[in-house]
Amino acid sequence: MFKKDDYVVNKAHGLCQIIDICMPEGINYNCFLIMPVISPTLKIYFPVKNALTHFRKPLNAEQAKESIKKLPFSDIKNITESKTKNNEYKKMLYEGTAENLAALVKVLYGKQIPVKDAMHIGVLKTAETLYLTEIGFALGKTNEDIKKLILEQM
Repeated sequence: MFKKDDYVVNKAHGLCQIIDICMPEGINYNCFLIMPVISPTLKIYFPVKNALTHFRKPLNAEQAKESIKKLPFSDIKNITESKTKNNEYKKMLYEGTAENLAALVKVLYGKQIPVKDAMHIGVLKTAETLYLTEIGFALGKTNEDIKKLILEQM
């Protein structure tokens, strides 16, 4: 299980640090107090009992390097209808796996997004931020450095 000061990846907020494990006033169960790395002023209470379904360990350096190497081969099923595509992208983003985030980043970096698909940009940009932050954390690099590495791989 996770403990105070551990880093975890939360499906909704990406890479987070566990600041404390406590029982907030008015709640009768233990919660993790987490701080998203991309929003350090945000503090979120999250039930300990739900951690295994909403948290995962961040990638280590070796896994991060492998993820970048595999990124050009990441693929998303070809969906032509824009609303269906957007729903699929949102589902992949919510699942929060490194593989899904990498595939969404590939879509963002791999081709020009047609104007009719502009509704996807928000989802793809969120995936980009979450992925770059996790990979950067694992490799001790900035998001900009990771973006350059990815673009070189593609």
